[in-house]
Amino acid sequence: MSLVFHILDEIEAYQCARQINEIAKEFGFSQFDAGMFSIAVTEIVINSIRYAKDVKVSCRYTQNNKGLEVYIEDKGKGIKNIQHSLQDGNSSAKDSLGFGLGAAKRSVDEFLIEKSDTSGTSIILRKYIDEPTYEYSPVSVKKEASQFNSDAYFIKHYDGDKSLFAIIEGKGDDLSAYKTVQSVKGLLLEEYRLPLKDIVRYINLMLSNNDAFEDITLVLLRLLPDKLEYLILGNGFILSYPEMKFQAYTQASCLKLPEDLSVQQELLPEQFCIVLASDGIEYNDFLNKEVCNLSTLELATDIFNKYNLDDASTIIAVKREENNVRN
Repeated sequence: MSLVFHILDEIEAYQCARQINEIAKEFGFSQFDAGMFSIAVTEIVINSIRYAKDVKVSCRYTQNNKGLEVYIEDKGKGIKNIQHSLQDGNSSAKDSLGFGLGAAKRSVDEFLIEKSDTSGTSIILRKYIDEPTYEYSPVSVKKEASQFNSDAYFIKHYDGDKSLFAIIEGKGDDLSAYKTVQSVKGLLLEEYRLPLKDIVRYINLMLSNNDAFEDITLVLLRLLPDKLEYLILGNGFILSYPEMKFQAYTQASCLKLPEDLSVQQELLPEQFCIVLASDGIEYNDFLNKEVCNLSTLELATDIFNKYNLDDASTIIAVKREENNVRN
């Protein structure tokens, strides 16, 4: 599917957005998500038609057929200050929706300014239907005697067929450790699409450049349609059933990266059960066919109750059963 709209005025801009709203609903988006997508399209197209010419809007499926992509291009003078325009409320169009590029960016899964110069501006918007083919549940509990949880977890499903799971473990159990792991969690929210090695290097840079931050250890797991990739720094671990061997840099941390830092990959079986755990959980071969019949929440809770070491403990259980596998 590929539709092209040549926009001559604001009436046609609104008509285009309404048609994209209908296409999104037919594709399977909820009314809310389809509406947010079309509002983002409207804001950008209205700005283009008011300050540029030869505005063209193309709508098509994403490459993996899990979402929609809208490509907007014009022959204007470009966006003078992109960073300023991305701030909330800085819509350049008088009497516009007041939405702004920043809010438009948050309304879609991908917002790419492909180019913006004196020859014109090209912007790509992508939104996906996120329907994981697996079940997952986290459990994170602070050390009983501590006021703060020095662990954090991060889960992000994106592009309709990918997920990033992370367990972030701070040093100690004080306020500084808590602030550090929460800041790292914020960085992951911004950079989750990056390769795992780049994510780790960004974390290293952030921690190195701020004396208020402490060191952390990290468990990262990315699930892709047909494989997984992972990186473990410290004594956290990953177990799976059927069994896969997960290697860790046990002596490393995000401020003490190994010189041979590399991301490991494994083929992803159609049915699996995977557990990520912080070092507040005793390492044990606790996965088997029987326990993997539990729900992920039951499994994570059961592991915590049996194997926690009276420390901040975090577990993420992920599994895919035969009835969740898509043809």
